[in-house]
Amino acid sequence: MKHIERSVKLTVILTTIICLLPIIIGAIYYKELPEQMAIHFNNAGEADNYLNKNFVLFGLPTLLAVLNLYHQFRLMTEPKKANYSKVLLGLSQWLIPVISVGAMTYTILVGLGKGFNISNIGIIIAGILIIILGNYLPKCHFNYTMGIKLPWTLSSEDNWNKTHRFAGFIWAIGGIIILSSAFWPTDYVVLGVIGAIVIIPMVYSFLLYSRGI
Repeated sequence: MKHIERSVKLTVILTTIICLLPIIIGAIYYKELPEQMAIHFNNAGEADNYLNKNFVLFGLPTLLAVLNLYHQFRLMTEPKKANYSKVLLGLSQWLIPVISVGAMTYTILVGLGKGFNISNIGIIIAGILIIILGNYLPKCHFNYTMGIKLPWTLSSEDNWNKTHRFAGFIWAIGGIIILSSAFWPTDYVVLGVIGAIVIIPMVYSFLLYSRGI
C-alpha cells in the first residue's frame, strides 16, 4: 500500500512539473515571440484568436498545472478507486500534462513562424484516443470520478455497467469515423460524431432508468 501511495504522489509531482515545462521554453524564446500570440486555429490551420504573450507563456501553463492538481486530487480521493480501469486511469493522469506540452509547444512554434497545419494531426489523434477510450469504457466499473457520470448511471450499478458497455461500442465506431474524417473534405464530421457519442449513451442510460434499471 505504501508503495502504491508513493507511486501516486510521484505521478502528481511529475505531471505538475510537465505542465509547467512550457514556461521554460517560453522564457528561452520570449524576446523572439510576438506580443499577441495565436491560441486557436480554424480547420485550415489559420489563427483566429489571440492572447497576450505573458498570459499565454506563463498564465496558461500555470492554470493547467492547477487544473492537473485538482484532477489528480479527485482521482486519489475517489471512494471507489479500486474500480478504476488501469488504462483509463493512466490516460486520465497524463492527459492534461500532454495537452499542456503539446498545445504550448505548437503555440510557441507558430509564434516563431515555424508552425504547420495541425488540424488533420489533431483529428487523427482524437480518433485514436476515442477508439482506445471506447475499448476500455466497459472495463470502467462503478465510481464517482471516472466514466459516464449521469444521475441514472450513478443511481444503479446495473445501469452503469450496461451504459458503459453500450457507450464503448458507440465510442469505438465514432473514433473510427473521426479517424477516417481526417481524409474527408468536410468540417463538421468531428463535431457531429462527438455530439453523437455524448448524447446517444445519455439517452440510452435514461431509457434504462425509465425501465427500472
